[in-house]
Amino acid sequence: MSWTAKTSGSPGFVMTAARIDPPRVLGEDATGTRLDGRRRQSKRAVLRGQLHFTEMAWHHAGARGVRYDSRLVEEHIARNADAHRRLVAVIDAANDPDLERPLEGGWTVAAVLAHLAYWDRRVLLLLERWERGQLPPRDEPEWYADDVVNDALLPEWLALPTRSAARLAIDAAGALNARVQGLDARTAQAIIVRDEAWLLHRYRHRSEYLDEIERALGDQ
Repeated sequence: MSWTAKTSGSPGFVMTAARIDPPRVLGEDATGTRLDGRRRQSKRAVLRGQLHFTEMAWHHAGARGVRYDSRLVEEHIARNADAHRRLVAVIDAANDPDLERPLEGGWTVAAVLAHLAYWDRRVLLLLERWERGQLPPRDEPEWYADDVVNDALLPEWLALPTRSAARLAIDAAGALNARVQGLDARTAQAIIVRDEAWLLHRYRHRSEYLDEIERALGDQ
C-alpha cells in the first residue's frame, strides 16, 4: 500500500510514502517467540514490555532485502558533521532580518531552523529508545504523522525569538550527531536492517532545508 501527499507542514516539498508489509507468518519458533507478521516478541519480553529489537529488525529486513554495512554508518556520521558545519555557517552569516525572512507556506527562516531543531531532538529521543530496545510502531504512515506535527508546531516555531530558534538548531544537530557517533554497533545494525536509516542520515533532512534557506537569502 502506498500514499502520496503534499506536506503542507513543510515548505515546498511533496513526499511519497510507501509501506510494504512483510509476509504474514504465524506460529512460534523454537524459543517460544511468536511470529505474527508485524513483530517478533518473546513471552518474557511481553512481560517486561520490551521488544527483542535485533531479532525483529532482521525479520523485517528479510522481506525488504536491507543489509547492514558499517561503512554506511561511518558515512552518515561524516555527512552529519558536514551538515552541522554548514548549518553553523549559514546561521553565522545571517542577520536578524535574514532570520525573519518569509518562506512559502507561512514559514520563515527562523521557523525552519526551529523545525530542524525539533526533528533532531525527536530523533535523539528515538535513538535512546532504540538503545533500550523500544521500537516505534509501524501502523501509522510517516508522512501523515510528520505533517500533523509540523502543522501543529508551526505557530510555536514562528513565535520563537529568531536567534533562539537558530541556537536550538545548532545545539540539537550537535547533540544528535554525538548520539549517532556513539551508537553501539548492535543498535546501528538493528536500525538499518529494519529500514529506519533516516534516524542516522540526518544530514539529508538538514540539507534540503538549508538549500531552501540559502535560495531564499540569495534572492534578496
